[in-house]
Amino acid sequence: MRIAYLSRFLLALSLSAFAFTALAAEPQPLPAIRGIVVDSRGAPLPGAVVSLDLPGMTTVTAADGRFAITSSTPGKRRVRVTLAGFEPSEVAVVLPATASEGALEELRITLVPVSTTQAQPAPARDYRWSVDAGIGFDNSISGNINSGAIGTLNGQAVVFTKNTYEDVYGTGFHLRFGGGYLLNENSEIRAYFTYQSLGADLARMGDVGLSNLYGQYDDYKTLGLDFGYRRYSRQRWGRVTPYAEGALGIAFINEIDVLLAAPQANVVQNATDFYDRTAAFTLGVNGGILVPIADRVDLDFQVGLRYVTGLSQVDALVGTGLEAINDDSARWTIPFVIGVRTRF
Repeated sequence: MRIAYLSRFLLALSLSAFAFTALAAEPQPLPAIRGIVVDSRGAPLPGAVVSLDLPGMTTVTAADGRFAITSSTPGKRRVRVTLAGFEPSEVAVVLPATASEGALEELRITLVPVSTTQAQPAPARDYRWSVDAGIGFDNSISGNINSGAIGTLNGQAVVFTKNTYEDVYGTGFHLRFGGGYLLNENSEIRAYFTYQSLGADLARMGDVGLSNLYGQYDDYKTLGLDFGYRRYSRQRWGRVTPYAEGALGIAFINEIDVLLAAPQANVVQNATDFYDRTAAFTLGVNGGILVPIADRVDLDFQVGLRYVTGLSQVDALVGTGLEAINDDSARWTIPFVIGVRTRF
């Protein structure tokens, strides 16, 4: 009987050992990374690609934006999420060796839309050189073609009254031709020629003795060369690109003669070389917009503010007391130009 009891005891012990071994050999569940992908408003994003920093560990979010991905490699892992139209996002997690060591907290990953300023190309990204031509008008807002003065002319007392550029010339013709080179997507260096022509009106200039004095100026004509820097805005208005620029240059102003007349004194005199040919410095700031009308072709609308230094001294009036008539001959203008630009 003792032998039978001992046999049953050994059999039970063997079965227990076998069962323990079988349980120990059963694989433990692996940890899973679970989460949801949403946009900035909290709406789920289906179809986002979720991947671990391990080969082949990739899944896609479901219709409710949720995902689950299992890794057999414990330790610190990086979860990367990508979706067209959104900026990629990465988060770091620490995976335990088995799921029994602790469940991972569900991830909530928010994707931000790609910035519209990054999505739109800068002007002329693929074509760094450009040429442009424009036409417009130039309106004087300050400066005198002659200032007031008192002196003598041909032995007679003379009074000159002030005449502004606007009084004598009004709004003039403005022509521009130039080009540029893009330093990067939003910065451009430029050089351009400007030609201006302003027709003169008959102006009352003062008095000679007892007679009124009138003058007919020659047209005001300049040819200038300007060098500038243009900055395109990163913000677009649809397809329209705003920009701002500054420029420095030199302008050559033609000699200006004046036909003087004093009717009551029966005097008509052509004052040749009233203003010598002048090399003046220029300074300008402009703002404008580019509107694409074809591949690599844009309409250019521009308005600016331009300063031109004063005219040369009047040689013929030295010693007459009238030399001061050009003391304020520097001028400010507002040029407005419409043109076409092409890139290559």
